[in-house]
Amino acid sequence: KSAKSGLALWCNDDLQEILVQTLFSNLEHLSVRHMNSFFNSVLYEMITNCPPEMYHTLLPMLFNSSACLFSTICTNWLKVMNNNTVNNGSSEAVLSEIIEDKILRDSTRSYTKFIRNILFTLKEESGKSTEWIPTDIMQWIITKKEFDGIVFSLVRIITFNDSASARKCIIILEQILPYIFNNTQVNPLRFEKILGRDLIEICISALTMDYSAQIKHRFNSIIVDTLLLFSQASSTATREVLLSLPNVTEKIFMKLVADIMGNPANRLNIMMDFLSMKVGLHIGKQFFVKHSNVIDIPDKLFLKKLGPDSNKEDDVPYELLAKLSLL
Repeated sequence: KSAKSGLALWCNDDLQEILVQTLFSNLEHLSVRHMNSFFNSVLYEMITNCPPEMYHTLLPMLFNSSACLFSTICTNWLKVMNNNTVNNGSSEAVLSEIIEDKILRDSTRSYTKFIRNILFTLKEESGKSTEWIPTDIMQWIITKKEFDGIVFSLVRIITFNDSASARKCIIILEQILPYIFNNTQVNPLRFEKILGRDLIEICISALTMDYSAQIKHRFNSIIVDTLLLFSQASSTATREVLLSLPNVTEKIFMKLVADIMGNPANRLNIMMDFLSMKVGLHIGKQFFVKHSNVIDIPDKLFLKKLGPDSNKEDDVPYELLAKLSLL
C-alpha cells in the first residue's frame, strides 16, 4: 500500500475504538503463552510504525495495553513464588509445571526485549553494542505518565529471580538513568521513589538472591550511579535507604560518599567493600549469602514467597500498574 493510504489508516478517527473492541478486547485474559507473539508481532509493530503525528492519540493506548499484559505476568510470577510445595505428582504433572515456568520466563524476557527495542536503538560494531541511541518514541514518552509504568515494570522484574530478565532490566535502567538526568524536559525528582529508593532497596535485596557474580556487580554499579545522580539532584532518597541498613551510621555513610567522590575510578570497589564489611553481603560470590544482615531491611517491593496475608497494597505496590493497565 502507498504511504498515503497507510497514513489514512492511522488517521482514522475510529481506529482506537476499533482496536479496543477487537484486537485489544479482553486483553487481561490473554494467555502468557501467547504474549511473545503479541509483544513482537502486534505491539512492537504498531508502536514503531505509528506516525509521529498520531503519537498522542494511539501510543497511550498501546503502552497501557503492554502494562495490562505485564500485570498478567506479575500475577503469574506471584503464583510461582507463592508455591511453597514440591510437586509430588506424576511425571506428566511435573513436566507440565516445568513447561509453564519456562513459558513465563520466556514471556518476561520477551517483554524486556520489547521495552528495550521500543526505547533504544543499539549501534553495534564487530557484533557488540557500542552505543544506545534513544528512539523518537523514547524522546516522546519520557515526559508522559506511561513512562513511569515502564520504569516500574523494569524495576519490578528484578524481583522475579530470573537472571536473564534481571540482567536485561538492569542494562536498560543503566541507560535510562543518565538520560533522565540529562534531559531538560524531565524533573529527575519525579523518579525519586521508584529509582532513588525502590530500585536501591530491590538491588540490595537481590544481592542475597541466587544471581551470578556478574549480575551482582551490575546491581552494585547501579547502586553507586543512583546514589551519585540523586545526591546531585538534592534528593535524600538513596541516602535514606543506605542509612536504614544495619550497622550504617551517618558517619559511616558520609565516609562512603567522600571515598566515592574522592576516588571515582575505584567507586565500584568502594561500594562493594561497604556492602561486604558493613552490611554483610559478599557480592563476588555466585551463591546465596546465607548469613547476611540484609535480611533485616524492609522488603516493600522484594518479591518472595508471600504468606496468605501479604497481598496488601502497602506490601505490593500495584496501584500505579493498575492505573496504567486500564484501557
